Amino acid sequence: MTLQEQLRTIRHDLFAHRNGVVADALRRAGDPHRVITGCQLADIRVIASQFTPDISLATALWADRNHREGRLMAIMLMPREQFTAELATQWLNDLMSTEEADVL
Repeated sequence: MTLQEQLRTIRHDLFAHRNGVVADALRRAGDPHRVITGCQLADIRVIASQFTPDISLATALWADRNHREGRLMAIMLMPREQFTAELATQWLNDLMSTEEADVL
């Protein structure tokens, strides 16, 4: 499966697990992301478990600053052995929310 196909599948799966009540609560609380499907971390982990950790996939998900669940999943799909101190520092400097910091 190509990177674009993986991203499309992930977005489709996240949308299928959407929770409007959670999404609305996050928006009201000031979550900075434009796209919030309201998936809980457990749902994001289940979807992420269907994919092999891959730096290209994780980087592509992290680069989409609009998508809350994609950024959280990026952290889960980053291969630990490739998550260098330099890359971790870059991601720390790019955090958009406390939730991202907690998961990272």
